[in-house]
Amino acid sequence: MARKIATMDVRFSSFGEDGGLLTTRNSILFQGKTTMPSSSPWVRPVAIAAALFGLLTIFSGGTALFGGAAARDAVGDAVPFVLWFNFLAGFVYLLGAIALFKSTTWATRIAWVMGLSTLLVFAVLILVALFGTPFEWRTVGAMTIRTGFWLAIAVALSRTA
Repeated sequence: MARKIATMDVRFSSFGEDGGLLTTRNSILFQGKTTMPSSSPWVRPVAIAAALFGLLTIFSGGTALFGGAAARDAVGDAVPFVLWFNFLAGFVYLLGAIALFKSTTWATRIAWVMGLSTLLVFAVLILVALFGTPFEWRTVGAMTIRTGFWLAIAVALSRTA
């Protein structure tokens, strides 16, 4: 596969002897891919969904973590490390959404990191639940959706690369 060489124009401006603005143009070459070869039609809608998912995750996690007693009561038997992971992951969801929307090559890496790290936290959640830690079944459902969402994106992006 041939690599594209992109150019970036850099303009240097200074004032000439007569006080007029002089502009010289230099071209800097760099190699490497910064965008995916062809953006599939599903990428931007999924990026928007990831951004909304991230915002909702930050809001719900932030409310559960930093809200008052009523918010903590509404959470029920939330497992603290899962709650903190999901809250912080929401910010990475936003970063992933931006990467997807701009069709950057690192969108694939973010999707794999999010999918696999969510899967790992989900596995630990199952383990601690098996040893008797109280948990909410809705957390199991949410972790299933989160894991599936990011792993599906990672697999799809890996196939288009």
